[in-house]
Amino acid sequence: MSISSRFSKSDVKNLTSVEFMREATFEDMTTDYGKRFKVAYLARESTQHVEQVKALNIQIQQLEDFISKHNHFVLKSECKFVERGKSGLSTDWRETFRLMIDMARSGSFEILVVDSASRFARNVGELFTTIDTLKEMGVGVLVLTGYYWTFNMTPTDLLRLATEAGLAQAESMQTSQRVRKHMATVAQNGQLLCSS
Repeated sequence: MSISSRFSKSDVKNLTSVEFMREATFEDMTTDYGKRFKVAYLARESTQHVEQVKALNIQIQQLEDFISKHNHFVLKSECKFVERGKSGLSTDWRETFRLMIDMARSGSFEILVVDSASRFARNVGELFTTIDTLKEMGVGVLVLTGYYWTFNMTPTDLLRLATEAGLAQAESMQTSQRVRKHMATVAQNGQLLCSS
């Protein structure tokens, strides 16, 4: 239920940013109620193959287009986080992701925009842990695919997001297993692996 159906215009105006975010839906967060929000975006591709680089550039353009269409979003250049050739299965090797968390902690932004759950994380546990960590810092995540607003999710939203994240994690794990199996077969046959 939208915030405008539960609060008068003057009540909405008097809500702090965090109070507003706690009550808002995805649609509310993308509607200009006269409140300004500092935003950031995170884009990620897991490999540096030519097609993946093209897909990453499209992802970045879509995020920038989305943000620019919303006058109440303020995006600074230092809040554009782009991960090239990084797996989403673990944040341990994601330097840009860790920088994004540090900047969230310092109050650099209130909203993180991502294209999909799989671009944010391909590990269900880390996805929800990070969402909770960001929320404690006063930051919500807008997930464009699925229309999620993580600062105020319904039980149905939680279930849908968990399912999407679980499927993404399973896909990554299957890919890793196929690659390891292929490499073992190549090694058994005495072949050399060459990069193209």
